[in-house]
Amino acid sequence: MTISDGFKTLLTRIALLQFEIEAAERHIATIRTRLAEAYNLKGFVRAGSYSRGTFIRGSSDVDLFAVVTCDDAL
Repeated sequence: MTISDGFKTLLTRIALLQFEIEAAERHIATIRTRLAEAYNLKGFVRAGSYSRGTFIRGSSDVDLFAVVTCDDAL
């Protein structure tokens, strides 16, 4: 096995599977909906490795930022 082959194998092992991407997207949508129901949601942003496509299966999480009005923040 070459170094290149080893990296290809590693990337295959750590890449998200399609069902994991779909589950994450459903979870993100649920969080956004619940925040919008409870607060005057002005913005909702994905950040971190998930948003950049560098998420590592089993090690990373999804970073989200919610922008709310000052009245809701207190």
